[in-house]
Amino acid sequence: MGVLAGYAHRKQFPITAQGSVAGTISVVNGLNSVVGIGTAFTQWNVGSQIQLPDSNWYDIASITDDLHLTISIVYPGGTLGGQVYTMRLVNYQMKLKNKGELE
Repeated sequence: MGVLAGYAHRKQFPITAQGSVAGTISVVNGLNSVVGIGTAFTQWNVGSQIQLPDSNWYDIASITDDLHLTISIVYPGGTLGGQVYTMRLVNYQMKLKNKGELE
């Protein structure tokens, strides 16, 4: 258990916020690249997540520009183009307690 300014760190929990997206994407089975048309990927950050056509969420590993990003693993779903998608920011917050207190 780490200590931060007199508080004991207990655990982390995710805070998520979904945002509006533009354009469509293409994904290829066995690759980790996502290519967009009319997208604005640079408004997101590495560590955000994208929901791909298989309905699963994937961590964004890198963003090259508004039209190209990579996910942290290869895409296991089918090869598809012109697909809608969703993105979300995941921010991990620490739950803190006063040093010496019991949860």
